[in-house]
Order: sequence, then structure tokens, then C-alpha cells
Amino acid sequence: SDEEVEKQYELLLEDAHENKMYELNFEIVNIPVSNFTLKDITGRIVEFKSLTSEATVIFFWASWCGPCQASFLSFQDIFDSFKEDANVRVLSINVWDNLKSIDELEKFIDENDLKFSVYYDEQANSAEEFGISGLPVIGILEGSDIKFKINGFTEGTEFIDNILDRIDYIMEKKQ
Repeated sequence: SDEEVEKQYELLLEDAHENKMYELNFEIVNIPVSNFTLKDITGRIVEFKSLTSEATVIFFWASWCGPCQASFLSFQDIFDSFKEDANVRVLSINVWDNLKSIDELEKFIDENDLKFSVYYDEQANSAEEFGISGLPVIGILEGSDIKFKINGFTEGTEFIDNILDRIDYIMEKKQ
């Protein structure tokens, strides 16, 4: 019957999810992050630890980086998905950029219609803390520890799904 097929399908989805969560155990990096400062788009200095939540997704990017620009829409979707969730914080950090000032960064943000939170790291302290050697990178934290790092960008839903799976992993461990 349709009901039995639906029930089997739900069980398969549950198994697939459990398998994915198990596989993610092998990707955990567990790197503690010390505090450092960033600037928000108004130039105000902000301590990194004040930006974190139970789960924090950080998108590292630069204006000159093609793959970073290709990932803006997908990252915007992630940002929008968690805008109202107090337990998950989503933000971006602009690093290694050739922009001369926060005004230039603000102009770039406006021209590209970026609506996600952008912080500016002139000294690239965040890149050093996260062990970043190329862009874009997504860092996913639990508290102030890096749990996952995703290097590069993949087209389609894989990029978003990878981030959502890792957020699920962190939030399910909290329950």
C-alpha cells in the first residue's frame, strides 16, 4: 500500500541521515579558537567571541576571489535560513582583500547586494586562527571550537547541504 511505501521511505531517509551524522565524526577538526578582533561594516571593533553561538558558520572570502563570488547566493540562503535562530549564528569575514578601506568594502557589498553579516579582518588574524591557506573557506564552530572546515565551493545544492549537515550534527549533539 501507499502507506507502507511511505513508511519504508521515511525509514530509509532516517537511516541515510544517521549514516551521514556518523560519517561526519571523521571530519571533526576540534581546533580551539582564541579571541581576536574584527571590524564591522561601520568600522566598529568587535571581539570575535561576541559573535559566536552554539553553532556558528563563518564564510571567509575576498572581493577578488571568483569562487567566493560564485558562492555568495548559496551563502545568502544559509544566512537567511538561520536569521531567526538564536542558536545558530551565520556571518562572513572578509580577509586578504585588496580593498583599501571599509568604505570600499561597503561599496562592494552594496554593488553585489550582499545581505549577510560581513566583518573585516585587516590583519588576517582570523585566517591564521582558522589555518586558512586559500579561499573560500567555511568554518563551522561549536562554541568557540572549529568543528568543521569546508574548503572551496561546489555548484548546486551540495555546498548548502554540506553546511546544513554539519549544523545538524552540532545541534543534534546538544540534545
